Amino acid sequence: MGEDKRIVIAAEDILSIEVAKKLLEENGHFIVINERNTQGSGDLKKNIRAYHKMAYHGILSIVITDLDKGNCAPELIHDWLGMEPHIKFLFRVAVKEIEAWLLADRKGIAKFLGVRINKITHYPEELDDPKLELINLARSGKKLIKEELIPSQGSTAQIGEGYNATLTKFIHSFWNTDRARECSRSLCRTIKKIECL
Repeated sequence: MGEDKRIVIAAEDILSIEVAKKLLEENGHFIVINERNTQGSGDLKKNIRAYHKMAYHGILSIVITDLDKGNCAPELIHDWLGMEPHIKFLFRVAVKEIEAWLLADRKGIAKFLGVRINKITHYPEELDDPKLELINLARSGKKLIKEELIPSQGSTAQIGEGYNATLTKFIHSFWNTDRARECSRSLCRTIKKIECL
């Protein structure tokens, strides 16, 4: 049995935090000593050097952000950090959003939403808006899931009130990362980096 490793998680939303926890749980002996949801990329970018600096004091950390409209992950990492990340600092970019990593488990998400698997793309990283794709898939899925994920009629919100709680349940109880890594290169690279720790 490997030695437990203390690690800090920082991400721009709750789903990215939960994804990080699932990946750490499956791919090593990690103890999460702190987690920070910055509720957007602005604060995460502003403090990226502080997270990076922890590595020089022997503290492991994983930071996850979305690529969104950026050109590519290496460019975003260089733009934010300005240097090659320390080996104890995992700066990972979900292409293009964390929802693409969830959609990458085609079998799992189809069963969870209650839709046919042929409705789920083989190439979630090429979607312009994976979150919108997931919500639109839910529209033809199970009634209870639909009610949680889709904004209520007349609402200005982009997601339903139960979106985060429902997808957190999916992440920890249904999401198969071995299947998902086959359809998402950025997820596959992230898993490999965690395994190397």
